[in-house]
Amino acid sequence: MELRIANITPARIEEYGKAGYPSLSPSQLAEFGLQSVTPQYIEELRNAGYDNLTPAQLVNLRILNVTPEYIRRMQAIGVRDVD
Repeated sequence: MELRIANITPARIEEYGKAGYPSLSPSQLAEFGLQSVTPQYIEELRNAGYDNLTPAQLVNLRILNVTPEYIRRMQAIGVRDVD
């Protein structure tokens, strides 16, 4: 039921696997769905230099509204390791 509420489908689970997260637990999948941690968000963070983040880190970044654009803006003014 939790996965249904979070809009997690078999296709979305497959997309997470392709994004580097093939073994997420049902609880982690639900958190991703509820917090809008999409495969696209993961890829955008990766392109901004944030690769190999844990599922918990991804959720926390999303909760705190840390966007790839925010990271790029901070990097543009010399701030590194935005977290």
